[in-house]
Amino acid sequence: MEQTRTIPLTPYLAQQLATLPRINAFVFASSGWHEKRRGYSATSNTESRLNMPEISRFFGIVIYMNWREHPPMHFHAVYGDHEALFTIDGKVYAGSLPGRALSMVREWLALHRDEIELDWQLAMQKKPLNPIDPLE
Repeated sequence: MEQTRTIPLTPYLAQQLATLPRINAFVFASSGWHEKRRGYSATSNTESRLNMPEISRFFGIVIYMNWREHPPMHFHAVYGDHEALFTIDGKVYAGSLPGRALSMVREWLALHRDEIELDWQLAMQKKPLNPIDPLE
């Protein structure tokens, strides 16, 4: 069974995502993702939200990977009100996390890099993602 969670975008992350190049007719506006061709809208009228499958959860950190991903290969980590996008080499390219949460996400990434790469390939093919063991 697929698990998804709707999370709000922080204003900072919305601004960062708005600077990304437009890919595959999907554009990011301050109100959320929209697909031009099919008129798809992933937003409500009151809040900007994205639906992303959860792939792992540990120590209050939730890891997501979006179905409609864009290069570079990355995943989303949410901790409280903080959200960051991590590349597969552990660099944060948008958003931020507190120091300890950042260290834990990088440790989890080092342990599960191959599984994350596999989930990325599945996401690019629009297939269900595999859950990944949490950091213990």
